[in-house]
Amino acid sequence: MWSPDFGDYWTEINPSLVSQDIAAEDSKTLYVLSPDGYVQKFNFSGAGWVSGSSVSIELGTGYSIATAYTGLTPDNDRGHIIVGGIGTGIYDAAYPTDGGDNFTPITTQLPTRGNTLVVASSSYKSDGKIFAINSGGIYELSTYYGGEAWAWPLPDKGNWSIQWGGPS
Repeated sequence: MWSPDFGDYWTEINPSLVSQDIAAEDSKTLYVLSPDGYVQKFNFSGAGWVSGSSVSIELGTGYSIATAYTGLTPDNDRGHIIVGGIGTGIYDAAYPTDGGDNFTPITTQLPTRGNTLVVASSSYKSDGKIFAINSGGIYELSTYYGGEAWAWPLPDKGNWSIQWGGPS
């Protein structure tokens, strides 16, 4: 469900996928991630939500999806999304470079694999940094410098750890 007026009126959105996670880029762009590793993009047309076809994220599974654009950070363009899997496939995270039409897996596996929450840095446009969070910790990698190892603990951030339910 989506409300254009803070909850007085609601519009139903009907993805063709089973929803694992959803990321709203802004009030007119929505991405739905399925547990089997597909993304469906929705755009609001003024009369309703229009969906595109489902696209494989190339992970085989889907756990989390995030957009780099926040509306508050001028550094991040629209159309940059990141996805994380459950750690049973070859790869753990992926991103598109074309607004969500084709996904590029990050070929370096996380040191600890499992349900992976992904987030873009506030400076994603300039440095391509993403964060992957799972039971092993908070890892960092730049999509601009593919092939690098995931960094942990985060440089200059101290020794961060994960407890059940989220970062400590």
